[in-house]
Amino acid sequence: MRFGLWWRRWGGEQSAIRVHLSTNVRRLSAHQDKIRFDTRILTLMHQSCLQTPSRKHKVHGFGLIELMVTITITGILLTIAIPSMNGFLARWQVNDAINTFSSSLRVARAEAIKRGRAVYMCRSDNGESCATGMPMDGWKSGWIIYVDNNGTGTYNAAIDVLLKVQDTLSSIDAVTSTAGTLTNFRFSSTGMLFSGMQGMNFTSNQQSGGQAVAKRGLCISRTGRTRSVADGSTDCGSL
Repeated sequence: MRFGLWWRRWGGEQSAIRVHLSTNVRRLSAHQDKIRFDTRILTLMHQSCLQTPSRKHKVHGFGLIELMVTITITGILLTIAIPSMNGFLARWQVNDAINTFSSSLRVARAEAIKRGRAVYMCRSDNGESCATGMPMDGWKSGWIIYVDNNGTGTYNAAIDVLLKVQDTLSSIDAVTSTAGTLTNFRFSSTGMLFSGMQGMNFTSNQQSGGQAVAKRGLCISRTGRTRSVADGSTDCGSL
């Protein structure tokens, strides 16, 4: 009887132990599954990070070789372009001076006709009076236009009417007359030029090989009509 009772008690304890072990095994298995799941997630995240391309900022700019090549090419282009640009600028300055001179002649002629009396355009060194003599650079120093009210042919600020003052043509080397010593243009009340047909030469102040880079002439007819030519000394035969 005692043995049977003990055997049943021992069997119950064994059953309880098996139940307890079974429960712990299931818990351990679930815990291991959770660890495997977490490990799988971490592995996937790590692989994703490795596959993501790095976004590095590229540095844009010139290297030393590219910079040297650029400077060399720029120097070559400037060597070719600068002489051509100088020639263009010199021609433009000469043409601008011719247009200024022609415009002043037209003003003097128009005023002579409008006012019915003589109007002078004379070379001036100071913008206040007519200059005498003819320097090497001719009319470059400028000129004045006035109405000769007293008919003396000499500008008198108290009597005559000053119409225009032209300053020095600084971009021009010389403005010379083919007549040599011509210091004024006189227009009568009919618009005719007393001095007759004249030729003028305009020379740039830029030199190349000892010669002016640009030179043009201006022909002036007795009626005051003007015409731009290559050389005022040889191309003003007839207007």
